[in-house]
Amino acid sequence: MLFDLRGRLFGNRAVRSAIILVLDAAFVCLALALAYLLRFEGNVPQDLVTAGLIVLPIFVMVRMVLSLLGGLHLWSFRMSGLNEATRVVSLTGLGTALIALILFVIQRLQIPRSIIALEFLLTSGFMIGLRFLPRLISGWFTEQRRARQEGTFRTLIIGAGNAGDLLLRDLVRSSDHNYHVVGFVDDDVRKHGLSIGGKPVLGAIESLPALVRRYAVQHILIAIPRLSAARIRYILDLCSSLRVSFKIIPASFSYLDDKVASAMLHDLSPEDLLPRDQVQFDEGEIRGLVEGRCVLVTGGGGSIGGEIARQLAHYGARKLVLLDMNENALYLLARRLREQYPKAEIHTEIADIREPDKLLHLGAMYRPQDVFHGAAHKHVPLMEDAPEEAIKNNVWGTRHVAEMALRCGVERFVLISTDKAVRPSSVMGASKRLAELVVRHMARGAKTRFVVVRFGNVLGSAGSVVPLFKEQIERGGP
Repeated sequence: MLFDLRGRLFGNRAVRSAIILVLDAAFVCLALALAYLLRFEGNVPQDLVTAGLIVLPIFVMVRMVLSLLGGLHLWSFRMSGLNEATRVVSLTGLGTALIALILFVIQRLQIPRSIIALEFLLTSGFMIGLRFLPRLISGWFTEQRRARQEGTFRTLIIGAGNAGDLLLRDLVRSSDHNYHVVGFVDDDVRKHGLSIGGKPVLGAIESLPALVRRYAVQHILIAIPRLSAARIRYILDLCSSLRVSFKIIPASFSYLDDKVASAMLHDLSPEDLLPRDQVQFDEGEIRGLVEGRCVLVTGGGGSIGGEIARQLAHYGARKLVLLDMNENALYLLARRLREQYPKAEIHTEIADIREPDKLLHLGAMYRPQDVFHGAAHKHVPLMEDAPEEAIKNNVWGTRHVAEMALRCGVERFVLISTDKAVRPSSVMGASKRLAELVVRHMARGAKTRFVVVRFGNVLGSAGSVVPLFKEQIERGGP
């Protein structure tokens, strides 16, 4: 009931601002009264009581005008910090100087200067308390409720630096999570024993196993941007015998100005564990290649084709034509792309690349400038049992798409191939090698520029080992 009443009162911006101004005025009155009582140890002369009542409106008016001009009534209780506290003190100090000047001009400063100084200190304290105590009290109640709540995860944060501090602050402010932070770990011995946001730095990373057992930790949040893959693997090895889950702040967090740490937490991915940095591209050059163009992506519903489509939309392709036989995957991808990239024109086509007439019809209708051909059968064991399907789809299908590109004036054609086409030892690899030879043959003397790219093992793609391993782990397997 208390929190519901608070929500009704402070939910309206105008009401909240009015309440803050009224409380500020009341605190100025209280501060001046306490200043007199402190200065005279409770025995205030009657003439000074009268003088205090005379100057009280001056104190209140100056403070309120500066509060309005300085925006102190437009306060965010959840987002306030040191900068806001500094602003309160600065405006209060400016108000004290103006009050002293006015009193000097009007009555030659006939009240003791110590009272003006005491009023400044008390008013500053009251105004800061009004703006910060609600957040502190709310945070304390939230922490206590979360600590006792069912389904709450006891959590350690690795990294007691800026990112860890921001992450903790964000978790304290937000109620949209189930983390109850018990402390930090950090390799900087100078931080051991310190308290950050009310949470202790419990030790070094090497002490993780003991700390996990001691505090019954269930989740570990890695808040060190650009932590090396080797160090991440070391942390995982340390905790390999413990049933804890990990999330990490991505490396890009260190470059962002508008940081929302908890929203950027994600599960550890294979990329986080790779012993190499991801390749950085020249985004301007990529944008120059695809911006404003019409692009056809075959196999758009697959993991590789879908990612190509997302990147094309991100870099400004004007029109995307997504072709696939998997209607569900195509529908879901198109819906996500339309939500994320509303300026891109997204078209979906359910079609079989083994039907040349259908492909020619689509090519004539959309007139794509670029074609990314990713539609293929790629599962090695399945193709061993169905070699004729591999040939029909991977070889003849590629030929049909390439012929459409030639006849419809496509400028660039990119075949998505595989490293299994190198000295192939499987039906799937052999079919992709034949597809490469088909494209190479059709490129001779053609105006269309034909390109073949070979993908290696694509981590996390459909049918790869990473989703299989994750599924086994979720079932409690090795």
